[in-house]
Amino acid sequence: MGIDGGENAFALIKYIFKEYKIKYLKINPKDKTLYHIASVIASNFLVTQFHLIQKVIKKIGLKQLNSFDIFEQIILTTLGNIKNKGIKDSLTGPVKRG
Repeated sequence: MGIDGGENAFALIKYIFKEYKIKYLKINPKDKTLYHIASVIASNFLVTQFHLIQKVIKKIGLKQLNSFDIFEQIILTTLGNIKNKGIKDSLTGPVKRG
C-alpha cells in the first residue's frame, strides 16, 4: 500500500502497518498520480477482465455460470505464478509462444 504525508504521519502509519503486517511503500508526492494510476489498473482492470470473461462464456451458452467460479483456480494459479516466477515467466499458451 502506498502512503504519503509528513514525517509524523508517516511514522504513525508505518507503526500501524507493521503491527498488522501490511506491506507499504512511501510515495513521493510528485509520484502520487502515477501510483494512483497503477492502483486503478490493479483494481479496475481485473474487474474488467472478469466482465470480458463473462461475456465470452455467455456466447457459448453458459449464461447461468459466474466467471469467477469457472476461472477461479486458473486466476489464483496465475497470481501465484506472477508472485513466485515474475511476469514474463507467468505467460502461457499462445501469448508465451508469440
